[in-house]
Amino acid sequence: MPKATPASRAEEMRRHVNDLDESGLSVREYSELTRVSASSLYQWRRRFRNTSQDVAPSSDFVSVTVVPDPIAAEPLVIEMAGGRRIMVGAGFDEDALRRLITVVESC
Repeated sequence: MPKATPASRAEEMRRHVNDLDESGLSVREYSELTRVSASSLYQWRRRFRNTSQDVAPSSDFVSVTVVPDPIAAEPLVIEMAGGRRIMVGAGFDEDALRRLITVVESC
């Protein structure tokens, strides 16, 4: 069996420390369950924290750009003769609005 490199050992211990932290188990309980010595877990946990490396698994985040919701934008108010008003939101269908105005004006 090939000997583990320092980098692979560190990665293995990082996984163990992360698993330990997520498990809710005590170090002793986790050690007994995984057969990783408690002293190694304490040592690696301290080492990762002292080097400012994340111990908890990182979450994947995606970049998000927030844009105004065209539906929620201020409505356009059309005031017509006789006090009639038509309110339409952003992104309205121009042809449908044109037909609506024609119908309302004919009343």
